[in-house]
Amino acid sequence: MKKTMTRNRKKKIGAASALCVCVLCALGAAIAAHYRNTRQQKAAENPFVPAKIRLAVQEDAGTPGAGAPEDADSENTAERLIKEFSWTSSAGEANASAVKRVRILNVNGEDENNAAAYIRLCIVPRWVTEVAVPAADDGEATVTQDVDVTTYYLGEAEDGSPLFLSDFGRLTDVGQIPGTVYSLGDLTLTLDGAWADSWIFNPTDGWFYYRRPVQPGTATEWLLESVSLPQELLDAAEAAGISLRLDILADSIQTEADALGERWGAPETLGIAIGADGSLRLTSAPEGNEGGAAGG
Repeated sequence: MKKTMTRNRKKKIGAASALCVCVLCALGAAIAAHYRNTRQQKAAENPFVPAKIRLAVQEDAGTPGAGAPEDADSENTAERLIKEFSWTSSAGEANASAVKRVRILNVNGEDENNAAAYIRLCIVPRWVTEVAVPAADDGEATVTQDVDVTTYYLGEAEDGSPLFLSDFGRLTDVGQIPGTVYSLGDLTLTLDGAWADSWIFNPTDGWFYYRRPVQPGTATEWLLESVSLPQELLDAAEAAGISLRLDILADSIQTEADALGERWGAPETLGIAIGADGSLRLTSAPEGNEGGAAGG
C-alpha cells in the first residue's frame, strides 16, 4: 500500500515538474520573441547607416547639358581628366583661350546617408601625346603618355626664337598676389571673379580649399573660369600631335573637428585650420594675402 502511494506521489511530482518546465519554456520563448520583435522594431525605426561622402566634378563649357556631374571615382574623392578644349582667338591676339568652368558637387545618393563635407580641389595641367603600343591580339593600341617637356623642341617661332614645351610647375610656385589669374609656365588659368569669397588657396600644398561645409546635393561655387595658351605654341604643339590635359582632383573629409587632422594633416603642418565659425582658414596668411585670396 505504501509502495503504491509513493509511486502515485512520484507520478504527480513528475507531471508537475514537466508542466513547470513547459511553462518556463513557453515563457522563455515568449520573452525571446518579444525581445526580438522589439529590437527589430527599434531597428526599423532607427536604422543606422554609416555616413559617407561622394564627390563629382562638374564642368560648364558653355555647351548644352553643361554642369552635368561626372560619377565619383570612389568615396571621398573624385577625378576628371579634361581633354576637350574649344580654343578661340581673335585677330591680333597672341593667346588662344577656352572656357572651362569647374566646381565640385557633394552627391546626395538615393538610400545613402550622405554627409556634409569640407572639400579641396587641385588643378594639374599636363602635355600629352598619343602613342601606339602592341596589343594582346598582335595588333596595336593607342595610349596617352606624358611628354618629357625638358627635351621637347617644337621648332622655331615666327621671330626665329626656339619653341619648347614648358614645365607648368606647381601652384606653390606662384606669388601670393590677390587676383584672378595664375600663370603656370605658358598656361594661364583665369579663376572666377568671386572665387576668393568661397575658396582659399593653400601655398603649402597647392590645393584650393572651399571655405564652408558643402551639404549633400549641393555644389561649391565655381573656381576655374577659363584657360589660355600662346596661339603659336598651341599650333606647334597640335602639329606635333601634342595636346593639353587638365587633371581636376577633388578630395573631402567629414565636418567633425578631428577629421581634418586624421585625413589631411595637422593644421600647423597643413596650413589650414577650422575656425570658430566652422569655416576653413589659413593658419597664417601669406604676405599680401591676409584674406586668403591668391593669384599671380
